[in-house]
Amino acid sequence: MSGTAILVLAAGAAARFGAPKLREEIDGTSILAGRVAVAEEVAPGNVHVVLAADDAWARDCLRGVHVVINERAAEGQGTSVAAGVRSLPGGTDAVLILPADQVAVTAADLTTLLAAHPNSAAGIACALYDGTRGAPAVFSRSWFGRLAALTADRGAKELLAAAGVRLVELPNAAIDIDTRADLDAYRSLRAAR
Repeated sequence: MSGTAILVLAAGAAARFGAPKLREEIDGTSILAGRVAVAEEVAPGNVHVVLAADDAWARDCLRGVHVVINERAAEGQGTSVAAGVRSLPGGTDAVLILPADQVAVTAADLTTLLAAHPNSAAGIACALYDGTRGAPAVFSRSWFGRLAALTADRGAKELLAAAGVRLVELPNAAIDIDTRADLDAYRSLRAAR
C-alpha cells in the first residue's frame, strides 16, 4: 500500500445535525478521532484530514496527521475532495476517500477496499451498499486531475459511475451520521451488540 493516502473529509457544516457532529462521542471517543484512528491503522503516517478554516477544535485534536484547510468548505464536499487531492505528496499513487461521518466503517473494510483496487479496470474501487455505489472509494493517480477539479457540492460520486469500477460490498458504509436521530440509532445499535 505504499503510496496510498487516506483522505478523511471532515469539513462539512453539519447543517442537518444542528451542531458540530464530529465532536460527538461514540464509546468515549469523538467521531473525528475515531475515524482518524481507523484510517491511521490502515495507512499510518499517510492520513490527510480536510477541515474547514474555522474549525480550531478539530485542528487542536489532530496532532500527528496531515491537516488540509479547505477555505471553500461552505461550498460543498466537492471542494474538500479537490483541496485534499491537491495537497497530496507527489509520490501518492492512489487515494482512499473516507467521509468522517461514516462511523461504522472499520479498518478491515478499508483494507478490503484497498485490496480490490488493483483489480479495477477503471482504477477505481468503491463501496456498494443498499444497491448504490458510494464512499469510501479508492482512486488511482490517473483520476487525481478530475478529483482536484471538483467544485461546489459535486463530490466524486459521479465518477463512480465509470465503466470498470470495482464494487465492494461494504454494508457498514450505509451508516452515516447526518442527524441526531442517526447518532442515537447508531449508539443504540452498538449498545445492543
